[in-house]
Amino acid sequence: MEKNVTWAVLEVGRIVFGNDFFLGDYKVGGYIWEVRNMKMLDSFIPAKGRLGLWEYEL
Repeated sequence: MEKNVTWAVLEVGRIVFGNDFFLGDYKVGGYIWEVRNMKMLDSFIPAKGRLGLWEYEL
C-alpha cells in the first residue's frame, strides 16, 4: 500500500481519497469493509452503542 497525505493506493490497486481516506485507518496489515447497495430501514432498530457485529431478529 502506498500512503500519502490525502490519499492511499491499496494492495488491490484501488485509490482511496476524500472522506474514505480521512475516516479510515490504512496501515499495512489492516483491512477495510466495502459496503454496497445500502438501503434505508423502514423503522428504527433500538440498539446499544457498542462496537461489533450483531444480528437482529425480524
